[in-house]
Amino acid sequence: MFDQVWLQTAHLIRSRDLNQPLPGPGSLAARRPLPTFSGIFFIESGANSSYQSLQASFDRRFARHFSLQTAYTYAKSIDDTSAFLGTAPDKNFPQNSHDLRAERGLSSFDVRHRLTTAGALELPWRNPVARNVELRGILAVQSGQPFTPFLRFDNSNTGNSGGIFGLDRPDLLHDPALARPGPDRWFDTTAFRVPAPYMFGSAGRNILTGPGLFSFDLAASRRFRVREHASISLDGEVFNLLNHTRFNLPERYADQPSTFGKIFSAKPPRLVQFALRFTF
Repeated sequence: MFDQVWLQTAHLIRSRDLNQPLPGPGSLAARRPLPTFSGIFFIESGANSSYQSLQASFDRRFARHFSLQTAYTYAKSIDDTSAFLGTAPDKNFPQNSHDLRAERGLSSFDVRHRLTTAGALELPWRNPVARNVELRGILAVQSGQPFTPFLRFDNSNTGNSGGIFGLDRPDLLHDPALARPGPDRWFDTTAFRVPAPYMFGSAGRNILTGPGLFSFDLAASRRFRVREHASISLDGEVFNLLNHTRFNLPERYADQPSTFGKIFSAKPPRLVQFALRFTF
């Protein structure tokens, strides 16, 4: 089955600094539109988003004891902000609160490709060893999510010092994509530089893409009948059965060259758990 989805959403919640000055030297407080106030965290319903996708699914029971479900989504999501507050991929706060159009880019939750397959197999009941045994597996494969490069310091001198407020971005010099990215260098760090003092960076929001995801989980369950309406089930589950390394996002601060573009952490490795259930 195939479906095509297109969604356009308006009046989403976004935040900006209502008292942010223009970039420049000198006292930050004296240059603010309202000098007697510091940054003003302003919330409004002015963001927009657009989502388009092609979805394909397959659901079939091949035999009496085997079923399979598969779903694939090819999608693209674009917005001005993806959440009310900052998330791991992006601050969700404009670099320049006077130019919100510059914040339009890929959504922080954008996943271009996602494939999931789930199957269940009941072993032949006539076999005394495999009787009342069920195997279940889930395969998930998806491309990486976008994220934004930042600077740790307020290069523009506009109040972009982090926290609930925004951060400055570096300048983008050329395409940062690498043919073979790895944890030691996930993207071309030479594509970025710290802007001249008192300038906003030219790098856009969510212009980099993080590692994808590959995971295969397997579960086995055997049921033992105690009496007519009661049974005991022994379950065993293995998450990330193949122990495939699933990297987290790389370091994103362009003014930290020793760590910029490197990955230092990953999601949990293979995990095994057992459970005993009594049903009556």
